[in-house]
Amino acid sequence: MQTATLQLSNSITAAETGGALEKQALVTAEGTFDTLVVRLKEYAENIANATPEDAAEILLSGGFTIIKTPEKAGLPPQPAMVAKFTNITGTTKLLIKGLSNAKRFEILMSTNPGVDNLWTDFDTTTKRRYIAVGLTPGTNYYFKVVPYGTAGAGPESPVASQLAAK
Repeated sequence: MQTATLQLSNSITAAETGGALEKQALVTAEGTFDTLVVRLKEYAENIANATPEDAAEILLSGGFTIIKTPEKAGLPPQPAMVAKFTNITGTTKLLIKGLSNAKRFEILMSTNPGVDNLWTDFDTTTKRRYIAVGLTPGTNYYFKVVPYGTAGAGPESPVASQLAAK
């Protein structure tokens, strides 16, 4: 977490005076940081669920603050996803729309969407605007997203496709 925080801080500073590569590094650092925060939250929730009688003591000793929030009823509705072209090589911009109570999003990716087992977990994010990086330039990619709310996973979005920028 410390490394991700330092990397994010350095990326913010570099992006303020840098060009497109520095701004892309900032987007990547933000994504890494967001993913780590989500995983840390899941870790804390797993501790609380596995040892409810000791959960408060364990979490407080780890520097966490315990805040009780009311559960929202129901799952997130089906999201909409839009994939857009970027001018940064090996990237595609994803926009997640139509959700109000989703806490995080699992992004799935494929280069052959007709085969169910070729969908892979690409990333998890809390952002509704996301830049997919590390793609092969000129390759057509297919994306879908699964929203997660307080009640669990919602339905997958319809598939969106886009060529990765050359």
